Amino acid sequence: MVLIRRNRNRSTRAWLPPQAIFMPTSAQDVAKSVKIINFFSVPFAVRSGGHTPFPGSASISDGILISLQNLTILALSESKDLVSVGSGNRWIKVYEFLEPYNLAVVGGRVPSVGVGGLTTGGGNSYFSTGHGMACDNVASFEVVIADGSIVTASAAENKDLFWALKGGSNNFGIVTRLDLFAIPIPNGKVWGGNTFFLPQQINNVTDAIAEYQMNGQLTDPDAAIIPSLSYSGQGNFTGFLVTVFHTSGQKPASLDPIFKAGPVSDSSKQRTLPEMAREAVGGDSAPVLPPTRHDFRTLSIGVSPEFYRDISTLFQETYTTNTALSPVSGFTITLTFQPVAASTVAHGKTRGGNAMGMSEKAQTWLCLTSTWALPSDDQLILPLSISFIKQVEDLARAKGLLEQYLFLNDAAIDQKVIASYGDAQVKELKKVSKNYDPKGVFQKLAKGGFKLP
Repeated sequence: MVLIRRNRNRSTRAWLPPQAIFMPTSAQDVAKSVKIINFFSVPFAVRSGGHTPFPGSASISDGILISLQNLTILALSESKDLVSVGSGNRWIKVYEFLEPYNLAVVGGRVPSVGVGGLTTGGGNSYFSTGHGMACDNVASFEVVIADGSIVTASAAENKDLFWALKGGSNNFGIVTRLDLFAIPIPNGKVWGGNTFFLPQQINNVTDAIAEYQMNGQLTDPDAAIIPSLSYSGQGNFTGFLVTVFHTSGQKPASLDPIFKAGPVSDSSKQRTLPEMAREAVGGDSAPVLPPTRHDFRTLSIGVSPEFYRDISTLFQETYTTNTALSPVSGFTITLTFQPVAASTVAHGKTRGGNAMGMSEKAQTWLCLTSTWALPSDDQLILPLSISFIKQVEDLARAKGLLEQYLFLNDAAIDQKVIASYGDAQVKELKKVSKNYDPKGVFQKLAKGGFKLP
């Protein structure tokens, strides 16, 4: 176990000065750390990949940061149906490890995201329509609980903890290893890439998203899209990027609506999953940008082409014509429409369920991502994001399209994520917390993240 004094998170908002950083190399090291922290009642935070952008989730000031970056075991079972993954891995490393075997797992779409945080927060994936959320594809967790014990949580052992870790985030222990179900990739290649549309095509794209959800997504569980409407203050540019994907390695008919909308550029082709993960964030030619500040904010809504148009119009009114944003250094705003199928929820139920309480119906998870350079602009950017999502929420409620569930991986620090799972889920989560953490170590000493209400 290494004690160091440096800190790295993706968002500079999360660059807090911990008193020290522990870098355990085993579950036993994590257990020792938890016992010491518990004995001295020292505040702490846990970091897997550090992708969460707000301060205090995977970072801490005046406390100890446990960085899991050295927990990077990768091992394939003899039967090749299970993959043991250390929670400090980034998803790109997992995909690269599995590529020679023509295998994959249900994991993150952004290559740099950490395995532990994404999975315990739910985890949306290219494979989710056909296999469920990332957390639903965990066979077992190795977890260090509040008293420093190392336990296994699975469908056979500590079943209640197993259920709670699937969406319950950092409220119950520190996950050190995950055994994930492997899925085959035919011929070792998927198909996909980025399609791009101009501002005058926005309505065509939002209509295509809804058409895909009402048709192609119902019949083709191997397809996926990530549609993102973006505005960049540098150059005053607006565009719609739709990342397309198919497990088969072939362009599918289910995504015809996207291509009929007329992309002005299209990088889709057959490629490996690691190549696909890199392409989704700009490919190998993407520029290396300096560290910036980020904010996520989420909302769940029903499927409606008319409402998608309304949201896109509000986005443009809020951001693209807002002259107050012109001087903001490094400003970019992206609104991602994430189509979620009823089958995603159903797959979770067949695997014993999860803690998230999602409705079993087609829906869309919005993610508003703000990027900017300077702390002095926080008071402009953050209230504007809050106001935009609040307006969309009010419109959704009025149209009967508001969904209660909030997707933890894309949520802001002030959003009531765990409460959105529903009263019954919260009651059970509190029961699990009491069983495995009777002194409330992960509620009181583990700072940041989304706590039990």
